[in-house]
Amino acid sequence: MKRCWAIAWCMILSVGLMGQDLHFSHFYQAPLQLNPALTGFFDGDLRVGGNYRNQWQSITEPYQTFSVWGDYNYQWQSNTQLSLGLVTLRDQAGDGNLTTNKGFLSGAIHHQFNEKFGVGLGVGVGFIQKSLDFSQLIFDNQWTTTGFDLNRPTNELVGDQNLNYTDFQAGLLLEARPNRDLMWYAGAAVLHANQPRESFYDIENRVGLRPVVHGGALFRLNEQWHLEPAALYMRQKGAQEFMAGFNVGYTLPNPMEEETPTILFAGAWWRGTGNAIPTIGLEYKRIRGLLTYDFQVGQLQTASQGRGGMELSVVYIIQKDKRPGRVVIPCYRF
Repeated sequence: MKRCWAIAWCMILSVGLMGQDLHFSHFYQAPLQLNPALTGFFDGDLRVGGNYRNQWQSITEPYQTFSVWGDYNYQWQSNTQLSLGLVTLRDQAGDGNLTTNKGFLSGAIHHQFNEKFGVGLGVGVGFIQKSLDFSQLIFDNQWTTTGFDLNRPTNELVGDQNLNYTDFQAGLLLEARPNRDLMWYAGAAVLHANQPRESFYDIENRVGLRPVVHGGALFRLNEQWHLEPAALYMRQKGAQEFMAGFNVGYTLPNPMEEETPTILFAGAWWRGTGNAIPTIGLEYKRIRGLLTYDFQVGQLQTASQGRGGMELSVVYIIQKDKRPGRVVIPCYRF
């Protein structure tokens, strides 16, 4: 059976959407979608976040992605922390309204060997539902010598089609603070570990394993300035993505000596497929909001008119437990 060019184009543009990470430029602001071992990797008790991305408006129907997530830390022993997380996500893409709904549960254990070094292990399970409206698509069977005839039969599936499957993932995290002014972390994960079946047709199409390697650091330059670099690499069925960059933070003067200072952010990021991604943001009372816009400078620049996508993320950390002896994950504000 011939396949629909509309579906092929949709899947090409969605190469970052096939995995649980969903191609967020703010991958460092969507930690549970990157590596289950990042569940609970923050200094606090409860963390909640939200991500929104809108892209490809100049090529086809806009791709819109919404995500709401949160994780919670429980102090199991003086040097060991248990963490639980939940991610919900909805994505809608293309002329055929390819819709993806996902819910992931994750758990992690973080152990501090000493004040300078720790390790984390995490696992996750997800439930995915996808639907596609074939009646909104144009197929090659409808091509004539004068153009497309939408009244011609497609010999394809018709109407709304749905699929559901369960997905598994696992990850590892290393974390260290060599001194007061430096913190770094590095992690690796395997997404789609069970290689679930995913197809709107009756064929044996399996979601490929997606290995992910990532890392980042915090360099405190002085009392006002700090640098937060990070990088990401992942691969799936021959498709790959590399992304790297940094955010610079400036802590505003704090004459009232408030416990949570206000920080301004500016950054620059690069995606290997050809996106320059400037970033601005603000952190106020442990709420960090970042805004970016992807400028397409690669091979798709002509078709996209240089436009990629706008993205917004907000993360809020709550810290209630300040008892002596409480383990502190050595991370400034991941």
